[in-house]
Amino acid sequence: MESKLLIAENGTILSWDVDGIAVLTPLTLGASVAESRGGLPLCVPMFSVQQRPVVGSHLPLHGILMYEDLGDTKTLESGQRWEKKFSYAPSERFNWKWNAEIQVVLKQHTLTYSLTLTRDEECENEEDMPYSLGFHPYFNTFGSDFSYEIAGHTTHKQEVPENIIDSAFAPLIPGERATLTTSKGKITITPEGYDEYCLWTDNINAYFCIEPIFQYREYGLPGTLLKKGESHTTSITLHFKPLSQ
Repeated sequence: MESKLLIAENGTILSWDVDGIAVLTPLTLGASVAESRGGLPLCVPMFSVQQRPVVGSHLPLHGILMYEDLGDTKTLESGQRWEKKFSYAPSERFNWKWNAEIQVVLKQHTLTYSLTLTRDEECENEEDMPYSLGFHPYFNTFGSDFSYEIAGHTTHKQEVPENIIDSAFAPLIPGERATLTTSKGKITITPEGYDEYCLWTDNINAYFCIEPIFQYREYGLPGTLLKKGESHTTSITLHFKPLSQ
């Protein structure tokens, strides 16, 4: 058996199974987007903008894409890829013209998700464009027997505070991998273009989020702004090794 994932038109991965094991907690839609949990949404062009308001931005909590209608869905199997481009004109939500290109590549036990965010050359707003990015996987923990390792430090479930609602943070060292070990197998997380991890859950027996993020807490400051035509590319590779292998 091999990999299989279900992806929506807005770039949200609804589920990812490897050898019949649900690596991600499948997306469950709540009464509102804020109540929806699971899958693997993408936060762009600004992540958690409500924590640090920026002039010219009135985005919802996690950007734009994850709040749009899911749209049509497509099933990918090992060896297949999915690509899409998004273009946005200036609006009351975000007063800049920008584009996003997404590429998803699925292999036998490996998923790679790449994003390029570009400020459009024809953007008429003279202010530099602020941005912050988040990659938001809801990893299935298969119960409470799990641990994760980040930057050489291992943390077990019993050491994790119950109901992490206000996110915890962990260092992201370029070139190093993070791992999440569960009773079903080990997930290896290899990010590029991000600068920190955000750790989050509200039901620790169901899922645990290890989210690579970029400028979650510092956006709008020098180094977190795009001039016309400038881009920022991120990618993340997830590899799942079942316990039996």
